[in-house]
Amino acid sequence: MSALQPQLDEIARRLRAAADAVNDSAALEELRVRFLGRSGEVTLVRRSIGTLPPTERPDAGKTINDAVAAMEAVKIAEFLTQPARRLDLIAERAGREGARSAPPTRDEVLSFSS
Repeated sequence: MSALQPQLDEIARRLRAAADAVNDSAALEELRVRFLGRSGEVTLVRRSIGTLPPTERPDAGKTINDAVAAMEAVKIAEFLTQPARRLDLIAERAGREGARSAPPTRDEVLSFSS
């Protein structure tokens, strides 16, 4: 286990707790930026890999990548379990792009979570 694992576990716990409070697309984006963005909590941990001994860096990188994938899954799952959230995002996009003749595809709906 990487020395970073406890820190990543704590970040993941806070992410899950914060995801429960997400109720619109703005809050979802804020959550993504706070935890996974350029200055997000996980990014700060990722930057600390350089302070580790060279032999530990590959495992630490894998640990962080796995944690990011798990956090993304939590965020996406939270989003997808709330139909109203998807509809809000679709309506926001329709407002930006104008009316469309067909409903969004599954891929378009999923793209709103990134």
